[in-house]
Amino acid sequence: MATQQRGFSPHGNCTCYIPEKWFMVCSLSFVFFFGLEASVVKSVASSLFLTAYSNKLLPWAWFFGVFVNYWIVALYNYLLPIFGCRKMFLITTSLEISFLIFSTFLIHLIYWLPFVLYFWKDISILLFFHQMWSLIHATISSSKAKIFYCFLCGTNGIGSVIGGIVVSHLASIFGSQYLLFVCIFSMLMMTIFFSMGMAARVKINIKQNLLFQPKNLSFFYNCKVIRNSKLLQLIAYMVFVLQCGSTLLDYKFNVLIEHKFPVQDSRTAFLGKFFGIVNGCSVIMQFMGGVLFRWIGLKNILLGLSGILTCCSCICFNRCTFFCLALFYGNIKSFDYSLFTLTKEMMYIPLPVDDKFHGKVVIDVFIYRFAKVFASLVIFCFGYVNVFFPSHLEHWMFGLVMGLFFSWFLAVFFMFHYYDQEMLQKHWDGVSE
Repeated sequence: MATQQRGFSPHGNCTCYIPEKWFMVCSLSFVFFFGLEASVVKSVASSLFLTAYSNKLLPWAWFFGVFVNYWIVALYNYLLPIFGCRKMFLITTSLEISFLIFSTFLIHLIYWLPFVLYFWKDISILLFFHQMWSLIHATISSSKAKIFYCFLCGTNGIGSVIGGIVVSHLASIFGSQYLLFVCIFSMLMMTIFFSMGMAARVKINIKQNLLFQPKNLSFFYNCKVIRNSKLLQLIAYMVFVLQCGSTLLDYKFNVLIEHKFPVQDSRTAFLGKFFGIVNGCSVIMQFMGGVLFRWIGLKNILLGLSGILTCCSCICFNRCTFFCLALFYGNIKSFDYSLFTLTKEMMYIPLPVDDKFHGKVVIDVFIYRFAKVFASLVIFCFGYVNVFFPSHLEHWMFGLVMGLFFSWFLAVFFMFHYYDQEMLQKHWDGVSE
């Protein structure tokens, strides 16, 4: 009887093995095209934005994008229990494809369209990322999750690398805006594999029900959970520091990109190559993550990352060349996509289930965007300071970045004090049970 509940037939063959294997294939195919689409749309949207408005409106796009992102996510959470997972995905996909077609042909005719495309790319990536990962979390058994998640991250990175290659080779041939057709094709393939994965999921016995309860998504309750957990507070601070520093570097990087590559298509091609290299480094570090965690440990990895980023900010503080800034910005992005994300996810392990769910929602959705708002306000302040002290602006910016990453280095020691306490508490809870 027990074997039948676990998905085995009386003859000893696993009835759910083939559907689960097919679900994994569909998931890997989905994240591949998701990485391809995200890589292309990021490069194209950034290049079109700089062509239309220059770098002066970048902080405004980040600033308003956060509030639009909040309302879009709130609307999504409200509609999800009404329509369900499958219909909600089809609705968001249809809207995304329609907007990409609209932008492809009218991007140079409507003044505000590049602005909307620039911050919409982050919103769409967030929505599709969480929809697929929620489905995967609710389907794959915990015994297979660790290995399968590594393959998922690596496949996503490979798709991002191929997306960078496509942009770098085709931007100058077809034009930047027409590369959005690659995104449309990727969205169609994502829809196909998502639907096939949902169909395979129905036949899998070991899975969680896709029940969505909006009352559990209270923002103030989630913030209260973080306030009561020192470990969650330090994880949130670590995320805030990395995203704030990344946004400040993103602004400075785009300023130099605009001057170094004044032609739109050549700028798009360079961004494709640059992010292709960044994603390639991320893929390598994702596959090396398990080895590094075993040999070095979580604490030493975080100390090493913060130490490397602090040293890079010191170099740019003394001499801010295009090569140094590109190396610094590439490091922070590749770390963010690989080792930092893996380490952050492992920091949630000793926490109670309630803290994992509610605290993670605020950190992954709100803290990331709040850091962009804070960095935008800092850039606005630097703009006024530049009027009176134009020669000191770069030193002040990199001095702030250096201070942020050094504070992260110090926060790691406090973080693992609480991390060890949570691990010990989890051990004793397991013993008592």
